[in-house]
Amino acid sequence: MKLRLSAFVLLVLCSCAGPIINPEMPSVDAYQREFNNDVRWGRWQEAAAQVDPERRSAFLKLLDDSDRPYRFTSVEVMNSKPLSGDGTEMELLVALEYYRLPSVQERRVRQIQTWRFDVLLSKWVVTPDLSVLGEDVSSDAPR
Repeated sequence: MKLRLSAFVLLVLCSCAGPIINPEMPSVDAYQREFNNDVRWGRWQEAAAQVDPERRSAFLKLLDDSDRPYRFTSVEVMNSKPLSGDGTEMELLVALEYYRLPSVQERRVRQIQTWRFDVLLSKWVVTPDLSVLGEDVSSDAPR
């Protein structure tokens, strides 16, 4: 009887634990914090290093534009949720405040960032939704 009860308690505890996370996989927290700080301060090349390689050129084409540069005044992660049971994919909702020169009118938008752990690169990579910045970036990279 005690063995069945112990097995039941173990089963209940395991089912409440949430997604199973690979202990060798780093947390997404440090990666998203570094990426979002790089975006906040206009360090486009550094931020682009964390963007999914298939989307990197569209990211740089949009943001690393010296004629009409983006200036972010605030970047804040609102919430996050796992997209996979093994913890290798996360979705973050990020609030962005920015203006784009020559205009100084500030805009506020919310962006979905999809993060996935790339086993080959041994790091987290992001696919940010660039369409919220009001630009058509679909022609450069597949969605």
